Amino acid sequence: ERQKIAEVECGPASLCLWRPRSGDSPMARWMRRRGGPGLHHVMFDVEDLPAAVDSLKRRGVRFIGGIEDRPHQRHAFIDLNRVGVFGHSWGGYFTVRALEQAPEVFHVGVASSPALNPYDMIIYEPYLDLPSRTKAAYDYANNNNWADKIKGKLMLVGGTADSPRMGILMRMVHQMIEAGVDHDLVLLPEAPHGFAGKDDDYYIRKLVTYFEV
Repeated sequence: ERQKIAEVECGPASLCLWRPRSGDSPMARWMRRRGGPGLHHVMFDVEDLPAAVDSLKRRGVRFIGGIEDRPHQRHAFIDLNRVGVFGHSWGGYFTVRALEQAPEVFHVGVASSPALNPYDMIIYEPYLDLPSRTKAAYDYANNNNWADKIKGKLMLVGGTADSPRMGILMRMVHQMIEAGVDHDLVLLPEAPHGFAGKDDDYYIRKLVTYFEV
């Protein structure tokens, strides 16, 4: 969704002013549910995150989530129960893969125009070699083979003019149906691999609202 954003540097701090262009947009509704216009969040750059957290806890500051000394938990604002991922094209491949291989981490995903099966596209050969020589690698990289591992919410988005990815997308849908995996599918009539105009506006609205809680 389109928004107006202005960033202001204030010495060692920076302000990000953010305003939706429509009062009924997904972002505007999201802001209203969280108290309306005003100060949304404050971020601090600290040298030692665990030490800073301990200091604030001693002062009575309440934290939403726990802090552990692991790389993906270095940022205190991350709630590990609400982690999502989205991507387009090859990013769509990795979005689906994330939900398949790490369902305990990634709980929601949106994959648009995803390239899901290495057997279907030549672009994998520079990385995996020829399938006749590295069949095990191709089988491992084939997201269709992992469809039954998906536990979270997944929305697949594709343009019907995106050849050959539409067939690739339908095969993944078939695998998920066979595995009993609930999912959402959005088709954009006559849209190519990249979305534009009203197709892109619609996709962005679906993307934003899919992550709303």
